[in-house]
Amino acid sequence: MIFLSHQNNDKDFVGVIAHELSQMYGQDKVFYDEWSIKPGENILQSMSSGIEDCKFFFYFITENSLNSEMVNLEWTAAINKKANEQIEFIPIKADNVNPPKIISALKYLDLYTNGLDTTLLQMKEIISKENIAKKHPTFNNLIAYAHPISDMEIHFYVTAKRFFEPGGEFIILTELESNQAELFTESSMMVGTGFIKQAIPEKNLNGFKIDTMKDVRKGFYTKLVFRKKVGGLHHIDLLHIVSENKGDPIEIIQINNLSELPQL
Repeated sequence: MIFLSHQNNDKDFVGVIAHELSQMYGQDKVFYDEWSIKPGENILQSMSSGIEDCKFFFYFITENSLNSEMVNLEWTAAINKKANEQIEFIPIKADNVNPPKIISALKYLDLYTNGLDTTLLQMKEIISKENIAKKHPTFNNLIAYAHPISDMEIHFYVTAKRFFEPGGEFIILTELESNQAELFTESSMMVGTGFIKQAIPEKNLNGFKIDTMKDVRKGFYTKLVFRKKVGGLHHIDLLHIVSENKGDPIEIIQINNLSELPQL
């Protein structure tokens, strides 16, 4: 049994992990309250049974979980079981917080620094005791706030929702040609830009590419400026380049003025 100890407000990413693990090992092998605790069941009793049966206990350390009495009960019970039985207790740091002192000396997975993709792979390797190459990340860690300055110019403010995101390369997909728009940043740092003709041929979309030369971190905005040189409505998607041939779509929320931009 795989036990995922977490606080409800962290389900945005723990739920992704739970479903990934259930697909690989079976839902009955993953203790996740969404399906492991049935309506009307005693929560404490179900939790106790889950910990009693578990072989792998993953404790997601976040600001939310550190302040949760239920999560504290779960991990302390698991620590006690670890001392007497064969159980693997794996803390996972998912916020920029310090773990409880009693487990601070234990080796932990650093989701906050390494991101969901790498951490999920590490979890599967721990459980399966083997290297696993297949990866299925679905959690969208980046978000962009689009501020239309005019019909011809949009400012994008990109930030990480939770985890450090390595690499500062972005691409805007659009049907516009290289001489019809430009993508740049107002940063004083050196950046690299480029144009990819027929980046997605089946959709007739080109790509305006930029490398900001800095990683994306929670608490900071990366500002991108997309300026058109022709009028009219045009398709615009923003992606984060994670490898040579892969770009992850970024969730875009439109704002009408900078006062709507969340303070980080």
